[in-house]
Amino acid sequence: MNRKVGIFLIISLIIGSLVGYKYSSGYDIQKVSDHGEVNLKGKDIKGAVDFVFDNKENIYIAFPHEIKKISNSGDSKRVYGDEAEIYSIEYLKGKIYAYIGNEVKSIDLDSYEVKSLVKGIPNIGDYKNGEIKLNRNKLYISVGANTNSGVVGEDNIWSGIHNESCDIPTYGVVLKGTNYGSTGAFVPKGSSTIRNQKIKGGNIGNASIITYDLSSKEISTYGYGIRNVKGMDFNKDGNLYAGVGGMEDRGERPVKGDYDYIYKIEKGGWYGWPDYSGGDSLDSPRFGCSLLLNEVPTISPPSPLYTNKNLSGIESLSIRDNIIYFIDNKDKVLKSLNLFGATTGELKFPEDFNLKKVKIHNNNIYILENREGMIFKYDIDSIGKKYDNIIVILLLSILLIIILMIILLKKSLVKSKELRMKKREE
Repeated sequence: MNRKVGIFLIISLIIGSLVGYKYSSGYDIQKVSDHGEVNLKGKDIKGAVDFVFDNKENIYIAFPHEIKKISNSGDSKRVYGDEAEIYSIEYLKGKIYAYIGNEVKSIDLDSYEVKSLVKGIPNIGDYKNGEIKLNRNKLYISVGANTNSGVVGEDNIWSGIHNESCDIPTYGVVLKGTNYGSTGAFVPKGSSTIRNQKIKGGNIGNASIITYDLSSKEISTYGYGIRNVKGMDFNKDGNLYAGVGGMEDRGERPVKGDYDYIYKIEKGGWYGWPDYSGGDSLDSPRFGCSLLLNEVPTISPPSPLYTNKNLSGIESLSIRDNIIYFIDNKDKVLKSLNLFGATTGELKFPEDFNLKKVKIHNNNIYILENREGMIFKYDIDSIGKKYDNIIVILLLSILLIIILMIILLKKSLVKSKELRMKKREE
């Protein structure tokens, strides 16, 4: 057998095995890191917006107007429906907690009793899709900004219906009197403002994270000046982290050069919106915008842990131990981020996927894709098993090649011997 052919076969098998390892079977999901395995957990859930597991491994899927239970045996059952839009769900002790329209409700899974826990959330605008998260008997609820950067304009389509609506500050603010056309900050479209004008805060303000105590029923503000939360979770030390979308180049007060961020959210902290982003003032050379507030809670809002170079890219995040896993839906990747701000690519998905949620359950990572309607399970701890499988496959492949080469060599020797004998006879 030709030596070069043998070497080529061995190299081809090694490369083929590695390529087979790098991609998830059937879905062209590229594993950027050397971690674990990706498998399909569920399918046929097009349009799903969120999901959660109970303590019996049943999974609850939230769609825009209903919640379905899929048992661990595969049976499906509708457990809730609503005309209002469903944004986010959580599970605790036999109840689903759901962010629905401008309310947060509880749904008892035994009696199907529905209770309204938080009403009147002012999320009628551009960033109404809020998040809820359970931690230590409290619900953490994000309330998005109604506008891009604090001023109602032609880009806010909802203002044609809710013509008296605008952003509501969490606490009272004092304005500079900066107007864009005929409209100022924190006032309805067409209302101008003057210097030192005071705007009262609301019971619940826009661009904030509030809490609801499940025992005392108390509602309080946890953090504010947070434009729109795109996923939040707690690490093992109980610290809250949130993905936050940056301001866009649109509307009456367009902002150029902003990004998405991941912040550590401290209780009582102000994170700058609408006059700061990523820790920088909007009148800095980076942005070059006029400011809206004459007085601010602090002249130095916290800097983010991480800056994502894609604007409107971060879609969801979840934390395992002290590693943050988040989706960049523009690049179609799942990334991991440590608490020092260093990132690692984990998974690369096809460009036509719409990645909606990432969640941790029993130390596994689950990713919801809602265009095709699938949930993937990323078993990050299976690295050893995977490497063992690769080694076994490679060794078996090499062994088969060696056996094949021995057989071919033996045949070649026999044939050569026969030729020599034939020549002698001649």
